Amino acid sequence: MHLIKTLLPLMAVNMVNAQLDVTDKGAVLAAAKAAMGPLQQYFVDPNIEGKGSWKENPGAFLIILGASEALMLKLLTFVLEPSTINRRRWVVQWHESGMYQDLFFQYALASGDGSNNGFATNNMYASAASGNGGDFLGGFSPNESQDGRWNDDIAWWALSSISGAEATGNADLRAFASTTFDQVWMSWDDQCGGGIYWSRNRQPGSTNPYLKSSITNVQMIDLGSRLGHADKAMQIWNWMKPCYTNDCGAVSNDVFSYHAGEAMAGLSLMGQVDEAIKVFNGLKANFVGGDGILGPNCDVLGCSKNPSGYNWPVFKGLGYLYRATSDSGVRNSIASILKATAASTLSHCNTNNWDCMRNFGAGAGFTLLSPDGKNVRDQFEAVSLLTAIIIVNGGGGFGPSVPKPAVSTTAVVVNATNAVPSRSSEQTTSFVSTSIATSTFNSTSASTFRTST
Repeated sequence: MHLIKTLLPLMAVNMVNAQLDVTDKGAVLAAAKAAMGPLQQYFVDPNIEGKGSWKENPGAFLIILGASEALMLKLLTFVLEPSTINRRRWVVQWHESGMYQDLFFQYALASGDGSNNGFATNNMYASAASGNGGDFLGGFSPNESQDGRWNDDIAWWALSSISGAEATGNADLRAFASTTFDQVWMSWDDQCGGGIYWSRNRQPGSTNPYLKSSITNVQMIDLGSRLGHADKAMQIWNWMKPCYTNDCGAVSNDVFSYHAGEAMAGLSLMGQVDEAIKVFNGLKANFVGGDGILGPNCDVLGCSKNPSGYNWPVFKGLGYLYRATSDSGVRNSIASILKATAASTLSHCNTNNWDCMRNFGAGAGFTLLSPDGKNVRDQFEAVSLLTAIIIVNGGGGFGPSVPKPAVSTTAVVVNATNAVPSRSSEQTTSFVSTSIATSTFNSTSASTFRTST
């Protein structure tokens, strides 16, 4: 497949910036609370699909030809020249919309401030189709193959669902997560010792039908730990751990960071803190520079999206590990990394209102349609980072391992037949420059599973 990279125009910057004291618990809580406003400010037309998710792309080619999005992606990828593909405008990918909802619930779990839970909960209801009791496969039979919704994609939505259940006590959200866990578990396979397939489609000629992605498996460790499936979570980890350091038919050695984030989160929740620390040590060795900043720096290395999106789960994982470990050295190291990263990542925030979004110019890829070129991904990054810093400062909430008592949550179940979005070029293409080694135990070894989103 063609490699697609988006050249970012010069940013228009107009903001007030004063250094945040990340050791001041009150100041960090205030900054995070303020940042939640801009986080949801632009979740309106024309930036959204109306089904609880951001718009993936306006699809100029789709409008002209009237083709399905999945078909058009194939045509654009295999038929058109890269210069033509680059003109296709992406906004926020569907799986990232799932990650977006989790930002609200993770903030509530860390801070104790549930004032934004209703917004995210309503989006979860709108996104969960009514078929199968509510799921993220559009209500189709879980046995059917579907273009565009792979196991890791629906797992991000499931993780948001279980976070929402923990933050609100909403039983429906827990059911969404449980249903999705069962659907993804259907892709467990005993070949090569085990593991869960990345794709849901094993039909001849389908894309990567037999690849077992590291991200899907660590997501399921996280999700299983929180749903009471400790046996299955451990089963996955027992398979994954040796796969970090051997070659069982390796197909990809490309490296990304967010696997480490989800692994740290899931292992911490399982009580496998020593294993989570090993993952953390690998993260530091491969992904934290001499300046102590968690990369990548897209302004220097160049990414298809800026921020790339890989750090959001890493910040979450660092917070979970910090809460779980009693090792003062590990805690101090996490705090140091977050402090250095905050000085860099939050440097473009307007501290009057904690709007951290830069403007990359009209038409820039992976930016909003309105305001055109507004980089909402900056706000995702800022909120996820601030949430981790809240945890380091002692939090104010209850955390994912301590369920909150059930409360009344008002939300309307939308009878949605969600259109199946395509799997974007970024997801099926590897950008090694934006990522760290998936192998946190031996960064030079071949990976037995696909290391792509």
